[in-house]
Amino acid sequence: SSKYANLTGMNASFVGHSIQRNLLSQQLAGTDVRGAYLVYGPAGLGKNYLVSQLILDTLCAQISNSKFQISNPASEFTQQSACLACPDCHWFDQNSHPDVFRLAADDACTVDVARDINDFARTGAVRSSGRKYIIIERAETMTPEAANSLLKLLEEPPTGVIFFLLAERSQ
Repeated sequence: SSKYANLTGMNASFVGHSIQRNLLSQQLAGTDVRGAYLVYGPAGLGKNYLVSQLILDTLCAQISNSKFQISNPASEFTQQSACLACPDCHWFDQNSHPDVFRLAADDACTVDVARDINDFARTGAVRSSGRKYIIIERAETMTPEAANSLLKLLEEPPTGVIFFLLAERSQ
């Protein structure tokens, strides 16, 4: 079982966050992908679950690359969910996917970790998705030195690198 997100129920209907999930899913499936996303809200809201599902849906080898056709962003998400059985799903669940760097909430984001993130972002994607994902949980607890070290990378990420900063506050 993953210590990073409860993936066992991901094939069930996703309840809540439908507007946010649909909009982000459309962006991730299209060509208008941003280099960084800030996902914030109170602890226990489901930020980690939401981001994990979004990323997994793009990594899963069993999901086709079909474009999303959602006319009303408030409608429930209808895209096929990740299979949770292919190698990409398994690696993600075990926190060992070669194209995902996750800094867990209980890990400190120091300048050394920021250097590791920079190194990770500067290498090409290993798998066929062509993208690399960097998830920083509790981003607001980053040391000032780490934040400064990541600033240039966040402002101008390499092609195919997408950051998800999870925080309890937007500042």
